[in-house]
Amino acid sequence: MRVLPAVLGALLAGAASAAEPPSLGLPPSLGLPIDCTLGRDCWILQYPDLDAGPGWTDHTCGPRSYDGHSGVDFGIRDLAAMRRGVRVLAAAPGVVAVARDGIDEEGRTLSDPAIAGRECGNAVRLTHGDGWETLYCHMRKGSVVVRAGQTVAAGDTLGLVGQSGAAVMPHVHLQVNRDGRWVDPYLGEPPERARCGAKGKPLWSKAARDAVAYSGADITAIGFAPEKPEPARVEAGDYPDTLPRDAKAVNLWARIYGGRAGDRLSMRLLAPDGAVLSEASTTLPANKIRVDLSIGRDRLAGLWPPGAYRGEVALDRDGAKPLRRRAEAVLTVTP
Repeated sequence: MRVLPAVLGALLAGAASAAEPPSLGLPPSLGLPIDCTLGRDCWILQYPDLDAGPGWTDHTCGPRSYDGHSGVDFGIRDLAAMRRGVRVLAAAPGVVAVARDGIDEEGRTLSDPAIAGRECGNAVRLTHGDGWETLYCHMRKGSVVVRAGQTVAAGDTLGLVGQSGAAVMPHVHLQVNRDGRWVDPYLGEPPERARCGAKGKPLWSKAARDAVAYSGADITAIGFAPEKPEPARVEAGDYPDTLPRDAKAVNLWARIYGGRAGDRLSMRLLAPDGAVLSEASTTLPANKIRVDLSIGRDRLAGLWPPGAYRGEVALDRDGAKPLRRRAEAVLTVTP
């Protein structure tokens, strides 16, 4: 999400009443703001936008951002994972300047007037001394466990990942500020000084650096459905990994973040005996931050043979740095 000073409202207003932060050796050295394994059960969905105009570019000069985006979005698979609970962590030691809770998870967009002034949702802002701050947005209602004036260590729990405020998927938006201006943590510079492709001085700690390394694209979810997949059920994590033999259809679906023009996307659905039930491929005509795909096969007669049905999804990208992403899932059709 895009977070600007005018949008933060009360999150910026309470700074004077917060305790003075301890001496922390600034700039802060940032760890992960989320308790998960990147690339397995969480992913970086979007990076800060360094394009000063109406377009957007991330710190690698790639398109994984949107116009004016001011932080790093760490997303989880779906609302089912959100309900199970994924902790939001302090990325560096500091003092809680503002903690806000009580906002529902409604899946609203940034332009929705119903959340004006509350775009960041349930959130915490930490101060780290010398003008440095970190901001954590979109936490789950009722999950914030810190209060203004409290000192926290790196890795302490602040709350749980949610979808409050301007958030159409469960994630935590981590924003780094210096003297009231946001800073790209991959370059250590505010947008007016940062240049995509520059080496910069990353704010990530040595321990976190490999985990947060740039990813050109990610397959964040894959599964099956007994009918054409419904976006709301995909978002909810509502589809099971088993189906009865009399299911009307077997459909394979997948969600990809970071699609680029020219990417080749392919899917295959295989029966227990290895026969191909359905397959398809396509080439993306333009960059697309999120891509939803599905293929399937209707049950024509009789019952589905019991056993393990396999789904395969692939993304292939040519270029100076070729990219390949693969994911598989297994569906059991019960006897």
